[in-house]
Amino acid sequence: MVLIAKSQTEREVAAELGLSYHTIHQHVRTIYKKLGVSNRVEMVSKFLGEQKALNRTVELLMPIAMSYCPGCGCHLAAVTTPARAS
Repeated sequence: MVLIAKSQTEREVAAELGLSYHTIHQHVRTIYKKLGVSNRVEMVSKFLGEQKALNRTVELLMPIAMSYCPGCGCHLAAVTTPARAS
């Protein structure tokens, strides 16, 4: 997908990846069908739009994910909040 987004032809992509033109062409057709697009411009636009939405979701969820212990999933707030002196 990245190579196609860089304006390489299917033949150039095939040569770079060491695959046949037919294989690359079939993959591109499958991508078009799954994304519901009919050309390269629509495909790249939709791909970049979905990547932007995914990145935004990660940005929103990162603070939540960072507050949990990666080992067991417990909430770190109890560990990182200093105890009050009495």
